[in-house]
Amino acid sequence: MSGDRNEECSDVEQRLRYFLLTRLSDMGFPHDEVRILSDFIYQDLVNYISKGSGKKDAICKAVNGSLSSWLPEWLDYWLLKWRQRVKLNFGSVNEEGTLDPDTQRAVSMIGRRYINKLNKMAMIGLMEEGEICGTSVVSDYVTKSIVQELVAEGGVRNAVDTIKRNPAMVKRMIISKIAELRATDKPLVIVNLQLSQGNGQ
Repeated sequence: MSGDRNEECSDVEQRLRYFLLTRLSDMGFPHDEVRILSDFIYQDLVNYISKGSGKKDAICKAVNGSLSSWLPEWLDYWLLKWRQRVKLNFGSVNEEGTLDPDTQRAVSMIGRRYINKLNKMAMIGLMEEGEICGTSVVSDYVTKSIVQELVAEGGVRNAVDTIKRNPAMVKRMIISKIAELRATDKPLVIVNLQLSQGNGQ
């Protein structure tokens, strides 16, 4: 039985990408736009299906199940959010979002595993509030903004201790930050594109 399951899920990523490419093409998007959009949509769709875990079983279940019935509506809403929340930047990479050295140090001390845990919490919160576009980027921004605020208030060591020892407070800060983002009409994601390659960075 498990062998059949593994075989059934072996090409799930390709099938999911095919779903997206076909749907975008059917909607009349030019080839270049399909190429740019499909990578972003794929990551957000994986996050949405797996609730931020990226687990292949959840993706496989969706692709082999009800995905085709709800994907068109989800994709329409994602494209609406794309137009609202994403700004395309052609040319050089925008460095505006670079973290200050103290925040970078705090993030390093907290550790990638714990940062990923907070990112997942933020990602689920964003999706629950209908923010389904750019979820990987925006959830990482939410987490690191909170670290930055705590560093500004009490220094690096205090920020690290608060993040690790007071999860209830951190969760409240995540909820508050998401509400703040929901209230703004500004783009949340800047996508840098090289004109010669057309790749997002």
